[in-house]
Amino acid sequence: MSIAFLPSFLKRPLYRLFFGYKIGKRVKIGFSIIDANECLIDDDVTIGHLNALIGIKKLTIGDHTRIGHLNIIRGGDEVNLGRYTEIIRLNEINSIPDPIIVTPAEPKFILGDGSIITTSHKIDFTDRVEFGKRVILGGRNSSLWTHNRQQTKP
Repeated sequence: MSIAFLPSFLKRPLYRLFFGYKIGKRVKIGFSIIDANECLIDDDVTIGHLNALIGIKKLTIGDHTRIGHLNIIRGGDEVNLGRYTEIIRLNEINSIPDPIIVTPAEPKFILGDGSIITTSHKIDFTDRVEFGKRVILGGRNSSLWTHNRQQTKP
């Protein structure tokens, strides 16, 4: 992932060439790692420094979206950030890879158009998490969990 340390104007064509990512116009990517099997980033997106978007099967980022600094978005079948959304800083949005669960799961994270996740939240999307349009997850240190507890024998 040495591409992460290159300037944004070099990063965009290299992500397109080597990984087949579709990246729009006027996209700014800071010193951040993007590791997705399939990636679509629309126009006017800003991704700040020291973010890790890793192990995602399908990553879609809508136009005018802003990802601040020091966020982790990890795993899952799909991460979809709608148009004009923001993930500000220090958030952990995580799906457990290959979880041991009782019921079927749909590991998708969807942030609706115009929605904002502020600071220091932990969101588990081992099963589907969807924020509608114009939702704000405010405050600090919220935890949202979707996986069930492990079954054990007495």
